[in-house]
Amino acid sequence: MTDLLATDSKEIVAAIEGISQRRNVCLAISRMVIDVPSFKTIEVPNLSADRAQDAFYSVCSLERSPTINDLIENLDFHPLSIVLLAGAACEKS
Repeated sequence: MTDLLATDSKEIVAAIEGISQRRNVCLAISRMVIDVPSFKTIEVPNLSADRAQDAFYSVCSLERSPTINDLIENLDFHPLSIVLLAGAACEKS
C-alpha cells in the first residue's frame, strides 16, 4: 500500500525547493516544518491568549465572544492564523 501522505509531502517539498530557487521570490510558510537546503527559517512565537484575542478583535470589530476565543485557542494563538481568521470573519460580517 502506498503512503499518500508521504508522497504528497515529497511533492510539496519539491515544489517549495523549486519556488525558492527564484531570486525575486520571498516564500512564507506557516505552521509547517520542512527540511529544504538553504531555506532560511524564522521562528514566530505564538501569542498569549490575551494578545491573540486583542489581535483578532483589532482586525475585526466584532463583539468579544467565548466562541471566537475558543477558535483562537484552537489555532494555538498562532499570529498569522489569527489574522487570517479575523479577515475572513470581517468579510462575512
